[in-house]
Amino acid sequence: MKNTINNLRELITFAQKNNVEPKELFKAIDKNDSTLGKVLYSIDNYDVTIEDIINNRCCGEHDGYWYGDDYILTYDTEEILHIDNVNYCQYDDVYISGDIVCVYAGRNTEYWSETRAKNNAYEYGGEYYTDSGMEYHNLVFDNYGEVASIDDVYYWESDNEYHHEPEQNDNDYLRDYHEATTTTTIKFSESPKFFIGFEIEKEDQNVKESIYIGDFENKCDGWRKERDGSLDDDSGYELISPIYELNPDKIREDIGNNDILVNHINAGKSNSCGGHINVSELNLTGEELFDKVKGYNPLIYALYYGRVDKHYAKGKSNLSLKEDKEKMQAVRIHGNRIEYRIFSAVPNLDTLIWRAKLIEYIMNNPTDCPKIAFYNASTSPLKQLLEQMYKGGKLRMLMDRCIEYTLKFEQITITNAA
Repeated sequence: MKNTINNLRELITFAQKNNVEPKELFKAIDKNDSTLGKVLYSIDNYDVTIEDIINNRCCGEHDGYWYGDDYILTYDTEEILHIDNVNYCQYDDVYISGDIVCVYAGRNTEYWSETRAKNNAYEYGGEYYTDSGMEYHNLVFDNYGEVASIDDVYYWESDNEYHHEPEQNDNDYLRDYHEATTTTTIKFSESPKFFIGFEIEKEDQNVKESIYIGDFENKCDGWRKERDGSLDDDSGYELISPIYELNPDKIREDIGNNDILVNHINAGKSNSCGGHINVSELNLTGEELFDKVKGYNPLIYALYYGRVDKHYAKGKSNLSLKEDKEKMQAVRIHGNRIEYRIFSAVPNLDTLIWRAKLIEYIMNNPTDCPKIAFYNASTSPLKQLLEQMYKGGKLRMLMDRCIEYTLKFEQITITNAA
């Protein structure tokens, strides 16, 4: 470097004596001196002057090139770039030509080179975290060594690790809400067309604590017994049935042969309990099935009128049910099924099977027209089924409510109530 500066001084003195611009002199001799070529390039591109170089007032020099205060020698590529075209990596305390990424370190936010972040931090959700950043943002390592939110995992006492499923304790009375991710299907024929599933909420501490969950699952194949936040902590439980082929008599036989199941279904209940029913048809989507049977909705509202105005089973028009698709509505449409949330608590097995027969009739006699549904309810065999629960004047009141709800929700008037 000293030789270069001394040479520059001699050339400038020569140029001054011969009344020649130093820069022009450099250009003339550049063909034979690459060092002077780099000096010329620095003067033209890196905001320095000959005087800056001679007097050592430049910001820096690299491989014969000189650069001013607004230029940076990058750490990663060893290029001289304008300060507006570089990024600062806080990890190495250097400027780089490559990209930087946000890294959360404790409660602070830092910016590192992408390489440093990938090698020295942990990625989660497209962002990077240090150890302290993970702790501050409630992140942990799961049992596979992957980063996860502490809200999405469960800590297991058995191995001191975080898992994506709750740790099972067979000596408890219940599983956690929707803890199980698999379902069992029970068929009674080779090619079933319709399927049904029950959600039965109960509040009965004696029955709840009559059997440990591990034993319950071993003796009640395919059934689940879970906690539900809407029920009493001490006495509440929810039974979730297997997916049954829709054959009420066979379902009764299957359940009736299991005293544990019968005892749980016949257990006590409260006004907090419900009895949702899920229904599906082979090769139909939930929307397609809903459109086939929606004519019966006013009748179902009339059967369970005490829940029509409740926020958890809100009665709506068929159009609103289909468009809103809210969770807390009387009939909820899922991808491959419909869920009747309007059904009230199940008092016993007989009522459960009666409801299954009602659904069986609807599935075998579908209609999207409330008037046709009303006519079917006024004649046998649906009338005979309704008379099993609603005798004499009660049936008359049921049909009047059906007329009322048909008008209220579908704006359809039924004049013939006979």
